[in-house]
Amino acid sequence: MSELTTKQKKFCDEYLIDLNGSRAYRAVYGDVSEKTARANASRTLALANVKSYIEPKAKKNTDEAQLSAELVLREMGRIAFSDVRKLFDEADKLLSISDLPDEIAACIDTIEFDEKTGKLKKYKLNSKVKGLEMLGRYFKLFIDQIEHSGPDKGPIEVKNLSDDEATKHYLDSIKS
Repeated sequence: MSELTTKQKKFCDEYLIDLNGSRAYRAVYGDVSEKTARANASRTLALANVKSYIEPKAKKNTDEAQLSAELVLREMGRIAFSDVRKLFDEADKLLSISDLPDEIAACIDTIEFDEKTGKLKKYKLNSKVKGLEMLGRYFKLFIDQIEHSGPDKGPIEVKNLSDDEATKHYLDSIKS
């Protein structure tokens, strides 16, 4: 396996910031179109030496942050299935923050207090729709279809390249 070029290493380090390949590609390789950045970032991320550099660092970041897919899904579920009735007591008075059940406290986006009295005025919960949408996407309940077209909504022109030509073209684009 070959070592990373200087630009590939910079790309990897940029990518590890927010896992956004297009942004990382533009940060390292300059002002290119979104389409070019997305395509070249994808190709770069598929390289074995790039994967070998990124994977252990990404795992370390995840472990240090104590993040997991299970935790993210649980929090999305809390938001998506939150019950506004749990914000109130039996007399329909808004509960104090300390009295809120954990699953409801996790759903709060903002809290507003009365400026004069300092008492709790209102809670704003995160969007249930957004939580449901994110869970739906995770479980592939919604299929996005994207229509592609060429210039002036015409057909996309495809140029057949041999594997060698495609590899050469790609390597020329990422050389430092």
